[in-house]
Amino acid sequence: MNLNKQTDLTRLTTRLKHEDNSYARLCKTFKNMYWGFVIIYVILAVFHLFTDTSLPYIIRSICFCLAMASFAFIFQKLHLNFKNIDYSLPTLEMLKNAKKRYAPYGAIRPPLLLILPIILIDVALSVSLSGMSVGTFQLIYFGVVLLVVAIGLFFWKIKYKPLYDNVSLMIKEFSE
Repeated sequence: MNLNKQTDLTRLTTRLKHEDNSYARLCKTFKNMYWGFVIIYVILAVFHLFTDTSLPYIIRSICFCLAMASFAFIFQKLHLNFKNIDYSLPTLEMLKNAKKRYAPYGAIRPPLLLILPIILIDVALSVSLSGMSVGTFQLIYFGVVLLVVAIGLFFWKIKYKPLYDNVSLMIKEFSE
């Protein structure tokens, strides 16, 4: 390995460690925030249950509680994954793992994990609609979900795509 490649690898590894630590802290913050939401929605569900509130409000509180718990578990998994990254792996393997992590929505494995909380929130919001048809609400809700996905991809392109491209280039160089 030439000196230039080793220097580039050192810089890249330093940046990966920094981003991984930053991402781990962010995931921990979101995990704690979602557990706070779980507590709030459990309290609301119990309140609705004991105050003879209508069934839609009880269902809504339970669905929100389950959605927030799902997000909390997803962020718990992400936090542990980013906190426990092994940089002592062989270089090529470490870089391939980094490439998977920094692919768009690559940290969430499998990405289908996000479907459950999205559907639970949809049910929670849909169950007590007033003044809007279910079809209209579904179009708006899933339009917002798609907008959030697009914003996430835009954010990834600005913040993580350069890192992803550097890792990809380094993998290519080490594979040659």
